[in-house]
Amino acid sequence: MDQGRRHRLEIDEGLSTQHAMIYVEGLGRVVMALVVLAALLGLLGRSGPLNSRQLTSEAVTVTHDRFARIDAVTAIGISVKAAGPTPRVVVGDSYLDKVTVEEVQPEPHAVVAVPGGTAFDFAQEGADPLFVRFSVKPPNPGFVAGTVTVGEDSFSISQLVYP
Repeated sequence: MDQGRRHRLEIDEGLSTQHAMIYVEGLGRVVMALVVLAALLGLLGRSGPLNSRQLTSEAVTVTHDRFARIDAVTAIGISVKAAGPTPRVVVGDSYLDKVTVEEVQPEPHAVVAVPGGTAFDFAQEGADPLFVRFSVKPPNPGFVAGTVTVGEDSFSISQLVYP
């Protein structure tokens, strides 16, 4: 047998197609890695270091998610240090018009419509801090923004809702 002779099948190799497929495959791997990284950082909703936002004043802390998913429950947490006998949390209509309130814990003593929003009054005993959790569900994708006011402290909250 001749060692110098190349054995070759007589088929069209299509090297340009092979190179294009290798490029597309590599690009797909990069895109998938970026999606996984975005999910781990919290950019696709749920939990992650970039998803949670905390707003603070001297007496009030408000936490909420920056990113949410359509028809998935997300929470707004409010912590009031010196709550007083009947603390009042006012959530702006601009926010409430774009979400469905699924649950409020603890249950408010009274819910009252006020100009520009809805006031939730809570019965508070003693000088213990008050922790309130609003579970909301955005029904539509897009940008949701509004205000949460506790006493003299007002906070702007915003969320990007993914489909």
